[in-house]
Amino acid sequence: MSRRNAFPPNRKHGIEKTTPKIHELVLMNSNTELKHWLTRHPEDIENTYRQKTPLLVAIKHNSYKCFKILLEHDADVEKSNSKNETALVTTVRLHRINMIEDLIYKGATIYSGDRLASTITEILISRDDVNSIRFVHIFKKNLLEHDLVNQEFPLTLAISLGIVSITSSAKTQNSSHF
Repeated sequence: MSRRNAFPPNRKHGIEKTTPKIHELVLMNSNTELKHWLTRHPEDIENTYRQKTPLLVAIKHNSYKCFKILLEHDADVEKSNSKNETALVTTVRLHRINMIEDLIYKGATIYSGDRLASTITEILISRDDVNSIRFVHIFKKNLLEHDLVNQEFPLTLAISLGIVSITSSAKTQNSSHF
């Protein structure tokens, strides 16, 4: 099937006829309509389409207002996509800083990994993202916890990767404030 015939011409933005309404609203970034839809159809919040919840679609398409509305309506932050990545893993991978903070506030676990079995902390360390690591540590206190998957502490990993900004930041600041 050619790309021209993949999506009917009467559909906006290439959204298929079979796309559930809630996913369509997120794709269109229609935050007010989404809020009204969830008021009338709260059960749709966990509706999956192509193994993605509306929350995962909002993250992928960087629809922050829709993302916030879905969190306000208690979307499950631990549901994973077809790659077995949770919402937090996806936000870290796509580097959506505000969404990372909101998911951690909502209680998302930092111990799930991506398709390569890298934990949230490992991904942030490999990116040398000091601010996000500080934020995660403030809420989860995980920099001194032993990683059972990789058999090392996150700070040891930063040192072994030679990431100077994280290790120097840890040295200069008190570990309770890091």
